[in-house]
Amino acid sequence: MNEFNNPHDRFFKELLSERANARDFFRYYLPPEIVAELDLRKIELVNDDFVDEELNEHLADLLYRVKLKQGDEAFVFVLFEHKSAPEKFVAFQILRYIVRLWERLETQGIKSLPPVYPIVFYHGRRPWRINRNLRSLVTIRKDSPLMKFVPEFEYYLVDLNTIRDEDLQGAPYLRAGLLLLKLIFDRELAQRLPDIFQALNAEPEKTLVEHFKALSHYLAKVKNTVEPTQFHQAVRQVFYSRGEKFMAEFFQEWINQGLQKGQQLGLQQGLQQGLQQGLQQGQAQFAIKLLESRIGKLAKLTQRQINQLPSEKLMELGGALLDFTSKKDLQIWFTNNVKAN
Repeated sequence: MNEFNNPHDRFFKELLSERANARDFFRYYLPPEIVAELDLRKIELVNDDFVDEELNEHLADLLYRVKLKQGDEAFVFVLFEHKSAPEKFVAFQILRYIVRLWERLETQGIKSLPPVYPIVFYHGRRPWRINRNLRSLVTIRKDSPLMKFVPEFEYYLVDLNTIRDEDLQGAPYLRAGLLLLKLIFDRELAQRLPDIFQALNAEPEKTLVEHFKALSHYLAKVKNTVEPTQFHQAVRQVFYSRGEKFMAEFFQEWINQGLQKGQQLGLQQGLQQGLQQGLQQGQAQFAIKLLESRIGKLAKLTQRQINQLPSEKLMELGGALLDFTSKKDLQIWFTNNVKAN
């Protein structure tokens, strides 16, 4: 099975592949009567690859095996619909998926078919007004004697458009990820980045950087969303209090991945652009903080030298410091690039 080329699919799958996030998703976003049936202490991600290429376009192939509290086994899988318009035949696509699952289990010698609880996750622009019952796709009179031969089931819809931002629940990464998915098509996404990052900021540092990278990778792959300077400002606004180490790890990732805007802007370009526009605490102070995160505390004399650099030299320093490993590198840069008074 091919990996998803669509960044929305990929990010959602990564988000819900973490068991803690899946557990919180089931707990907070499924109907209470369904949650009451599930033993959320015992959930297992199933990685079986049985979805054909035709279904790949629609299915995230995210399947969980969940124990029921009465001891039987149930399956929960998530169908991620990322289109801007709802899909009329989703119920039929789900039926095919369920049949393929049951066929696979039959070859394994099961004695009876387990129940499958299908969930459609949607975050498109338009409201989802499609009938969720499979029978709605079949042309037949309701009073027809043939009706009893028509399969009937419906899927459960989690539509982010209908959930208020303040009602998003779960672990910090799950809340941040869902808020980003909800706002990804919004024209105000750049202005809402601090809200998204703030939701993630409740995480401990041991997982914060990894999950922040996942959010930034998703943003980097979605075109025409956020300007590099807007992204940069939001990061400094929310995460600067975490200290230089976190900022340094973030910037190293930025140079590796870049932000999408016609072309991917690497850290050097993004940093130079940020320095040029004077982000928040000033060009020189920002360069000093980055330098200290890489090579240690700078002497006051060195800080004064940096504060005296013109804007164009600060931009050059912003690009060069990514390769610095010691204070000697900074001294060499000054010797080669700054004329002595």
